[in-house]
Amino acid sequence: MVDALMKMLGFGVEAVLYILIASSVAVVGLAVERTVYFLRRKSRFAQLRRWVAELLQGLPEAEEQIRKDQSVPGTVLTVALDNPDLAPESLQELIEARIIEERENLERGLGFFATMGSNAPFIGLFGTVLGIVKAFKDLSLAETTGPQVVMAGLSEALVATAVGLAVAIPALVLYNVFKAQIRVIINKTTALSKVLVSARIERDIRGMGVKTGGIDGSIPRAASGLEVG
Repeated sequence: MVDALMKMLGFGVEAVLYILIASSVAVVGLAVERTVYFLRRKSRFAQLRRWVAELLQGLPEAEEQIRKDQSVPGTVLTVALDNPDLAPESLQELIEARIIEERENLERGLGFFATMGSNAPFIGLFGTVLGIVKAFKDLSLAETTGPQVVMAGLSEALVATAVGLAVAIPALVLYNVFKAQIRVIINKTTALSKVLVSARIERDIRGMGVKTGGIDGSIPRAASGLEVG
């Protein structure tokens, strides 16, 4: 029965170790790719807040700086700048759609980290079980008995579990780190975009001749919470 099962599986501990090693290489490769991507889309939020405040004060140079910014919030804010005539409700929906698209780009590959973090220990445990089965089979076929007969097989089997954990732990850490960074980026992007939408609403209100109160000249109330200089 055991022989038939092992032949049906067609592989042992070595094959499981190869799978785990390949998975670890994939985790490292994806981590490097994601890190490079995040660095390329990295944003200087303090600088962007300043540019938004200057934009709301009517400084044209600020709009040019925002358009040049290739970060996630810079890209989202550019969508708002490209659609100056949209109603605030339509503009907000357009911004939210772009944020969803950017979130999907940021989260690309995170599912693999989560999958390896949750499943690599079980793959290693599977290899351990196969190694134990093989060790006891070798013991049954050995002419002599003693712990040394099975020690080699058991140690090889336990290596599979150790490698599985070695793959899973970094994968989970990377998943949590990238997930936290994405949450910060999306939250700050949403906050900056709402400033522009609020400014658009106040502009429309003033255009209808309704006083917003406490606001001087061309500076919308939405800019009052942003620091300039």
